[in-house]
Amino acid sequence: MGESTAIVHAILTIVGVILASIFAAYVIGRMGYVNSVLSNVINSKLEELQTNIKIVAGFYNQTQNEYVIYVKNVGGIEISETDLYNRSEVYIGPYNGYPRMFLISNIASPTTASIVDLDGDSVWSPGETIVIKVPYNTTGLGAVEVKVVLPSGAYTEEVLPG
Repeated sequence: MGESTAIVHAILTIVGVILASIFAAYVIGRMGYVNSVLSNVINSKLEELQTNIKIVAGFYNQTQNEYVIYVKNVGGIEISETDLYNRSEVYIGPYNGYPRMFLISNIASPTTASIVDLDGDSVWSPGETIVIKVPYNTTGLGAVEVKVVLPSGAYTEEVLPG
């Protein structure tokens, strides 16, 4: 009876070590996955926090029937023009009125706004100003409210003369 008890204990010990090893391998594998997910979330949030823009000037161009808006990247990261196309919006309308939305696009249409990259490198670097042109007729309007919203959720708004 003593020998069989020792053998059973030895087998149970071996089984326990094997199960603990399998569990440890699973936990370590999942920790890598969790670490990867958390890293992606933190990087995404950090990018959002570093994205900041500011409308610095704007006017209505009567000959072209469009608003010309100068927007500066006052954040800490570069923004590619291709990241802006079809994912960024410009809202414009009468002050304290209902705005109209224009999607920033590289395809001209009456419902899209266009970008002019002043240095021509297709990257909106920190400290750089781009020009956004919005086809909007303001006949009879006074001041207009303009809001520019990036895909990250960063936005700027300003009241411009009509």
